[in-house]
Amino acid sequence: MGYIQSNQWLDIAEVFSLKIREEKEKVIGPACVELLLECRNDLPDKINALDFGGGDGFVLSLIIPHINFQWYYYDPSVKQNEIFKNRTNLSSVTCLENLNDKKFNVIMCNHVLNAMENVSELEDLFKKLYLLVSIKGLVVITINHPLYLNKDHKYYSCTTTHLNYNDGINILTKIHDNKKNEHIVFYDTYWSCDIILKLIERTGFKCLKSRDLTISGWSNPSYLQLTLTKSDI
Repeated sequence: MGYIQSNQWLDIAEVFSLKIREEKEKVIGPACVELLLECRNDLPDKINALDFGGGDGFVLSLIIPHINFQWYYYDPSVKQNEIFKNRTNLSSVTCLENLNDKKFNVIMCNHVLNAMENVSELEDLFKKLYLLVSIKGLVVITINHPLYLNKDHKYYSCTTTHLNYNDGINILTKIHDNKKNEHIVFYDTYWSCDIILKLIERTGFKCLKSRDLTISGWSNPSYLQLTLTKSDI
């Protein structure tokens, strides 16, 4: 699969995106805006930015009003592309069918790492991102937090149970489809901080910043945001 999402993931992508809309709106979107505003002065005057695996475009729609970059979008899901193209508030974004040899000053990569099904695919994703980011560019990654998981895990939300697990463990996820009145069941792959940091280093990145993102009312973080750049710069 590499950095291309599996058919299983593509099948449930639309329903999944709707179910975590509140978390995107209240946690992920604002965190991305805050980070990009902090980094703005360290970037070139003209910035090409890519939303890699951008899904339905909702997070990007929250960012664009605050961050005046030249934005691009890429996602392997045909259905998600259709939804994205129908968003009138994203008409200024260039939708890419392939990435080829393009370079970007900023790459956002939200909810993508956990779609990788083994270490090889995870490493391929980092290698692809390395080729896409320009010199002194930034890659902003948001993932389900790798430390706090709940046995009844739903919607990429993690609560208070700290579980011991091996890298690449599959956690059962259930998403309820209101239209069909049934649950869609699939498995997410969780990676520990250690394996993520090792792959970051091995593929030529260094981590500039690591930040926990916590949903209001929860005692433990739900997401982890990483800011990467090329280590040889």
